[in-house]
Amino acid sequence: MVKWSLVGAAALALAATAARAADGKPIVESEWVSPTTGEHFHTYMSKKGDFDWGEDVEPYYAWFDGQVEYTLPNDTIDPGNVVEINRIKGDSEDGKSRIWPFKRMEGRQAYDSGNNRLAATQVWGPTTDTAFWTNYDWGKAVEAGMAAAGAEYSGAFGFVDTHMYWPITHMVAPAKDAVGCAECHAEEGRMVGLAGVYMPGSDPFSPVGMLGKLMVLATLLGVVGHGLLRLVTRRKGGSHE
Repeated sequence: MVKWSLVGAAALALAATAARAADGKPIVESEWVSPTTGEHFHTYMSKKGDFDWGEDVEPYYAWFDGQVEYTLPNDTIDPGNVVEINRIKGDSEDGKSRIWPFKRMEGRQAYDSGNNRLAATQVWGPTTDTAFWTNYDWGKAVEAGMAAAGAEYSGAFGFVDTHMYWPITHMVAPAKDAVGCAECHAEEGRMVGLAGVYMPGSDPFSPVGMLGKLMVLATLLGVVGHGLLRLVTRRKGGSHE
């Protein structure tokens, strides 16, 4: 399964479940239709599995200092939790990180269930009987992929949920489609859940929000009071100055 998050009108794959890709024969289903262009997109491919699609998808936001740490082939994983293929480094208090938008690809892929490591898989090879895109046999594909990578393999495999993060540096929406202020300055805005940042308007009942309301109210009372004072003094023929 692969989910992509992005702002813009381009259609994006939101899910592709590789774990369901072995149907034994090449099948392609294209049941999702772009509401913008009317174009059909594949929702199932024997080679890659199930896909979901979406347009104008909200990015995943995180503090980012420019460094990314990857899960390597020899790293032990916990298949009971989502495995992060790469981890975004950064913190709101380190003085150098910035809030970045990311495509978050949510996947489900093969792993060595005996050693708890991500598995290498042979997907292409039209002259072999081990390539997944040729025989749609996960067992043969994983065994061949691990052998080609020179990796220790227990002989048992399963599937694990994964996340991968891509900093958005292309396929960005044009300036005319830039989001409005209320996209962030709202109770359920884009920055909700992001630690280390206060977004005005996101919590109208917070101390800052209440202070803002009092300031607006005080200003309004001052304007109304000033207007009433002018009316009263004018009727009396005097001046309030």
